[in-house]
Amino acid sequence: MPYVETRLGLLSHIFSLVSVYYGNFKHDTDKLWKRYEKTKHSFTNKLCGERQYPRFLMIERIILQCKQWSLNHFQILSEIDKQIVLKLFELSINRYGEVRSNAQGYLFSMLKRYLFSYQVILDRILELLKSTEETDHDTIKGCLYVLLGNSSFFMPTKHSWPMIEKLWPSLAQVTVKKPTTQRLIDCILETIGGLYDTQAIIEDTNEESTKAAEKIWRPMFREELKRRDEIRQERNDSNIRAYTNLMENLSSLLAGDQLTWRQQEMAMSFMEILLQRRVPLPLSCVKIMIDLLVHDNVELRKIAEESVTALCRLQKPPRTYVEKPIEAIINMKPNGIHPGDRDDNLWVTYNNYQPKSQQEWENMCFLDKAFWGYYSWPKLIKYPVNQRERYKKTNLPKHVSILYERFSDKNFIKQFIHFMVLDEDEGQVNFDIRRFQMFKGIFRNFGLEFVDNFFECLYALIHNNDKTKQEGSHRVAAEITAGIIRGSKYWTVNMLDELWNKLTPFLNEVFSNLSPETLTYWGTCFKLGMEDEDPRRMYKPIEYILSLTTEQTLANTFNETSRWYLTQTISNFEWRVPTVWTTINKHATELLDHPFKAVRERIAKTISTSITFDITLPNGQSTRHPDVNKFIDSLRERLEQAIEIYERTPLANVTGQVVEIDFEARKALNFIETAIQLLTHMFSRSLQPVKESIIRIFPLV
Repeated sequence: MPYVETRLGLLSHIFSLVSVYYGNFKHDTDKLWKRYEKTKHSFTNKLCGERQYPRFLMIERIILQCKQWSLNHFQILSEIDKQIVLKLFELSINRYGEVRSNAQGYLFSMLKRYLFSYQVILDRILELLKSTEETDHDTIKGCLYVLLGNSSFFMPTKHSWPMIEKLWPSLAQVTVKKPTTQRLIDCILETIGGLYDTQAIIEDTNEESTKAAEKIWRPMFREELKRRDEIRQERNDSNIRAYTNLMENLSSLLAGDQLTWRQQEMAMSFMEILLQRRVPLPLSCVKIMIDLLVHDNVELRKIAEESVTALCRLQKPPRTYVEKPIEAIINMKPNGIHPGDRDDNLWVTYNNYQPKSQQEWENMCFLDKAFWGYYSWPKLIKYPVNQRERYKKTNLPKHVSILYERFSDKNFIKQFIHFMVLDEDEGQVNFDIRRFQMFKGIFRNFGLEFVDNFFECLYALIHNNDKTKQEGSHRVAAEITAGIIRGSKYWTVNMLDELWNKLTPFLNEVFSNLSPETLTYWGTCFKLGMEDEDPRRMYKPIEYILSLTTEQTLANTFNETSRWYLTQTISNFEWRVPTVWTTINKHATELLDHPFKAVRERIAKTISTSITFDITLPNGQSTRHPDVNKFIDSLRERLEQAIEIYERTPLANVTGQVVEIDFEARKALNFIETAIQLLTHMFSRSLQPVKESIIRIFPLV
């Protein structure tokens, strides 16, 4: 009834005024602020400098500041305020939609103004969420809207572990029948994922903070410090209990059969974002995360993969860092700020690096970021020692042993890989970076422990003859291989040798079974496997990619094209692989007259990439990469010869009904076409205007 709705709306407004109104409204204050800003701009005298305003403006600013303080000043929540909050909440779940909407706006204003006032309505919300079957639909809808909040207030992510312990499992168990209500729950889950930040469970204060506080306030007495420690310890113990109970409740809900798949997805999402480093994760949570990797529901499997990725990150053994002055590392004095190639940054380039011993491998200073040393060096460099402990069967903590046992089971791995192949819909098969990160964490933490089990499945994947699953099989194989390459970052030299003795023949088979649909997966595999890494640390993948350029296969055009496509992943290392680009450039230049057009096009792109780092630098030089001027001059000479041969020799000789193609003329024409394509790529890929030698080739083109 309109009359009842109007009266209830007025009642909500009165309730809000009793607790929130202190002489001015926020919208009135905002209008005054806008008027003040316009007036200030009008009376600003730039000749007088900053903060030289007329007296009446200063007075108006003080008045506005007082109004702003009254709006944001947090009052003590009285008993009357608590009753008003409860009344507004009841109006927020009223059967009339307009009444609910108005009351919710006033309720959010009060909950924002009074800190921790949401605890007043928590029990009532829990009561409604647990009795959804007997409760009216409009009441549940209003309750969910209160939880959804607005731009200024959102209750589910408030920093209170006792509240989260009660509220989140109840949200995961809400049973709804109408699509509109389900969409509300989905919006709440999405907002939690967007706004939730990892909350501190164990709160502590270091000595520096304590001393700074004492300087600002006053020195603390011994009794006060003792009481502070007691209160903090009680709060930390309470937070730990609440967190542990919350994770155990969520895992028990997932382990049971009471939740629908939609509810299981919500509970699993909660568990994933609640992972903490400082508090041990209950073993039941670890088990349920790994078990859900082979669940029938694809969405649950995806959330489980993200959870296992985070779990591996939490379980990874610590790294040892060393900090040294740059002189102690390079055994010379830096040359100052000179961009490009210098004597003091040669050591950080690949330069056909090969570790001679395990000790040299561990003591080598590897710098993964490409900007180190290009312009100058810092005085001190902090870098991780190239050595990391790995879990073995003899030193497994309980929470790690669960993951170890599951991935030691060949049947589990086969079932897991089978589901991964089927996860993507037809036509939407994409390389999954989430899975790559998961496998990277597994092989980083466990080394060679699971390699043999996975290689059996890898060979089965690339030899899958089912055309409907072939693309997905190669995608999964590429994700696993990328994870192995990246996860082997801190392995020993012997472990790397053992790995690549197995990986090299496997990759050779991969490249003999490639198709246009699967090529991009393997390109992404090498790109992610070597991205943001020191090229010396990745010497094994670089050696393998270089070996691809020396193998020329005239029988299979696509295979040859694929090899040259993969060589371009070397560009990840930017300026730090000059010897590699020189080798590739030298070999590719010899194949500019290749008989197959697709191969020539790919070679032209590769050559244009190899010479992009020969640039002119202010107060610096770039001398180690292939020289653009020399390359263009040699290209011009060959182009002159090719044009001369093509003009002198007819391309086709017709004798009766037989047409013979002249081999030399055909090669000359191939070279001319490739040279034109190469020049086009040079203009599009060059980091600077192309050098002056390009002018000498224009008359021929």
